[in-house]
Amino acid sequence: MSVAFVVAVLAFGCVMCAALAWQALTDKGIQPYLEQYSQSGGRSDGTTARRRKTAPPSFFERRLRPWAIALAPRVGFLRDFVNEAELDQKLTYAGRPLGLDMEQFLGLKAVSALCFLGLGVLWWYAEICLGALAPVVFLVAGFLYPDLWLKRKIDERQTAITLALPDLMDLLSVCVQAGMGFDLALEHISRHMEGPLSDEVARFLHETRMGQPRGAALEGIARRNLSPDLRAFVGALIQADELGVPIADTLHAQAEEMRTRRSQRAREVAAKAGPQISLVTVVIAAPSAVLLLGAMLVMYLMRSQGASAFFHNLPK
Repeated sequence: MSVAFVVAVLAFGCVMCAALAWQALTDKGIQPYLEQYSQSGGRSDGTTARRRKTAPPSFFERRLRPWAIALAPRVGFLRDFVNEAELDQKLTYAGRPLGLDMEQFLGLKAVSALCFLGLGVLWWYAEICLGALAPVVFLVAGFLYPDLWLKRKIDERQTAITLALPDLMDLLSVCVQAGMGFDLALEHISRHMEGPLSDEVARFLHETRMGQPRGAALEGIARRNLSPDLRAFVGALIQADELGVPIADTLHAQAEEMRTRRSQRAREVAAKAGPQISLVTVVIAAPSAVLLLGAMLVMYLMRSQGASAFFHNLPK
């Protein structure tokens, strides 16, 4: 290990420690967060107000978001490398993870690029590979990593919506057949569900209460999501509302169709898993087993030759 690499590691550590120390000095401390759990608001009858169940801030909220907000105004040049409308739509598809808007996401890309650049400099001083190109490669990787993270969030959210939709439709069909109104049934179901689909239902109910037409609120759900099943469900609801078709029958038919699609997708995934397992077996498992057997054979021959030479050299 070269002296330059040690110096680079120590310098990088000192810079990170200094940055964390400065943020700790400017932070208000943990007291504001502990006050959320304190008993306050006592009344004259001796009882106290119920405690607020607010989770403590995450590492992103405490460390990364301030850097992203601080860097967002200084990285306006990044707008030349991204499509703002497409990026905003992707954030909407992902459900605005971590409460990020477009400005903060660009700042997060800058923070990620700087962190990866530091790793690239260390990689360069270590002289492992890539040489002087290592900082550039790591910088590009850090710039693209938030996009990959956002794509994964989109896939997770849309998959969760697709999987939860048939159950929602069955419950909604039962409630409507029992004589409950459509909006009241949605509100009752959303209170007992969790996940992104429940959030979309709650937003739909809020928009309709604020005076937005039901058709426009349903179209907003379709614009905010990529799930084909959800879009088909929204289209069926809009059509049933316009034509006066009983919603209960529409919901039951849509639920059965979506369960059939889900079974077909499961079969497709299972069919694709076979060749992938075979590829892993051929590329990794089989060569490893052959090498292991060869090593055992070589060790056996070496030990056998050593034992025979030992007994051959014994005095007669």
